[in-house]
Amino acid sequence: MTVSPEPDERAMLLHLVWLTFPARSVAPDLRVEIAWGAPDSGPNRSRTYGIDELGGAVAFAVWINRKGCNVYVGATLKSADAPHKGRTGADKASLATCLPVDSDTQFVATADQLATIAKPQLLILTGQHPEARGQLFVRIKPTTDLTAWEAAHERVVRKCGGDENALGRTRLMRLAGSVSYPSPQKVKRCYVVERTSAHFVPAPEYSIPDLLAALPAPPVHKPAPALPTIFAGGGARRAKPPLPAVEAALRNLPDAYAEQQRLWIKVGFSLFDFDPTPSGLDLWRRFSQRCPMKEGETNFPKVWRGFGRSYKGRRITISWLLRESRKPSLGA
Repeated sequence: MTVSPEPDERAMLLHLVWLTFPARSVAPDLRVEIAWGAPDSGPNRSRTYGIDELGGAVAFAVWINRKGCNVYVGATLKSADAPHKGRTGADKASLATCLPVDSDTQFVATADQLATIAKPQLLILTGQHPEARGQLFVRIKPTTDLTAWEAAHERVVRKCGGDENALGRTRLMRLAGSVSYPSPQKVKRCYVVERTSAHFVPAPEYSIPDLLAALPAPPVHKPAPALPTIFAGGGARRAKPPLPAVEAALRNLPDAYAEQQRLWIKVGFSLFDFDPTPSGLDLWRRFSQRCPMKEGETNFPKVWRGFGRSYKGRRITISWLLRESRKPSLGA
């Protein structure tokens, strides 16, 4: 009988201390997000803890990890008013202290390439079977300019060949010291239960402006001209809806809109019409978490860029999403 490894409380605490330490002198009221989920569902639940409550965060992480859930930590620190329970959105991301690079394949090559750009201070080995994989964390000067942070993050990840799915201010990374439980699909690909480990190395601190200056901007795909307005009943025009209305519409859609490819793509097109920036992508990515397969296997940045290319056919706008969310059959 194979005995699962135990969570490493010390490694968990060291990871959280490293992540939050630069914020203690500039924003001591910020919070850190701990997320978890079953191996086949992904991290669909979370809590936040004050950066002075890391002991409680570790105790909870150990408890939920022992129950067979995978445990993650938010890549950015959250605002003081972030909810204590429930996944946080982009609006609650407040400050970044690092740039994380995730690599599930060719981890050594990714690490070598990253070192030519910026040397990471923290390496988290998330598994070794069927091949080495892990996360590399570059220390940066604490920044609240998360738009610039996202731009630098994308350029660094692309340059070193990291996972482009692991981008965005709401992204979750594996918590060091936690036991990693593979999904049934990954078991078929020879993944096994393994405990993640943390390795700290001497490395400098980088600034976001310096990283942006050192790396070329990615090619820009100009989106097709967006309709300036959407149409209400009777042909009357009105401005595009506010963000809370779009978020409410997404909540009202059944899970089928995330699970069925045709509907899921239409949701993506409509959100791109609403907001083609990384914030719009974040809305679509969070909605996609309702379907673990979509969340785990989609190259979101690549598909998102594709929404901006010219194509023949009727354009899908945010008005489509709003109409779908109001259908009587949805029980709204």
